[in-house]
Amino acid sequence: MVLGEPGAATPQQSPDEAAESSRRKRLTLESLPPQRYPNVVQAAPFLTFCADPEDHYTFGVDFFIGGIAALPLPR
Repeated sequence: MVLGEPGAATPQQSPDEAAESSRRKRLTLESLPPQRYPNVVQAAPFLTFCADPEDHYTFGVDFFIGGIAALPLPR
């Protein structure tokens, strides 16, 4: 479950603390074994930074609704 946009500060964080937290998360993902997690390693910057919050949430809602729409109807 996603609780917020990647890289955004929580109410308890300053912008500098949020940037450092995002950097640490990116490095953690990038340090995973690339043979086992090639897609996660490659996507690490996108999973830890959000350039456009509106696009981030729009994509998330569209993705969720698309998944629901693809479910078979109950019989």
